[in-house]
Amino acid sequence: MFKLKNLEILLLINCAFERISGLDLFNIEVLKLKEFSLNGISYSIWENYDILGKLDGLENLTLSYIPIKQAYFSKLNIMCNLSLKILCLDDYFLEFIDLQRMEKLEVLENLYLCNRKFQSCYFHYLGNNCRFFQILQILDLSFLKINLDDLKYIMKFENKRKLSLMLSNFDLMSVKNFLVALPLNELSIGCDF
Repeated sequence: MFKLKNLEILLLINCAFERISGLDLFNIEVLKLKEFSLNGISYSIWENYDILGKLDGLENLTLSYIPIKQAYFSKLNIMCNLSLKILCLDDYFLEFIDLQRMEKLEVLENLYLCNRKFQSCYFHYLGNNCRFFQILQILDLSFLKINLDDLKYIMKFENKRKLSLMLSNFDLMSVKNFLVALPLNELSIGCDF
């Protein structure tokens, strides 16, 4: 028999949920999920659930293509600082408060901020107190418009092996020295001129 208390991975992809009065469909407090993904689902069902605040051992979190409230990521349980290794926020508005929350992650190895839109901030606002500078290996900023300060900030991630980024309004010759100095195994560049 399938028991939710043993569930470690929950992936909800293109799902539609309806509210059932008086029934708590997601008693997340009993779950010890390692991986949680909301991809292409209606957010309205989640408005009354503090899901991210109740998941304390997540290793992999994906929030993609969902009309989610701003600053939702900032509600991530603080216990995830020591467990979250993979974070994918795709097509999501990031606010400064989200970046403040993100900088506290201590074991983050892979960060995917694809199709990301920053709300009154930039990637380098992640700050100098970021706890995963030495650990991050994969940084994907595909389709995220970055500026020169963001490029300089990327240099602080010393162990990155793979970098994907979009160069908008940059002359490739002007960033050549930056790109050559990166100790990478794989580099993917998109240009939007």
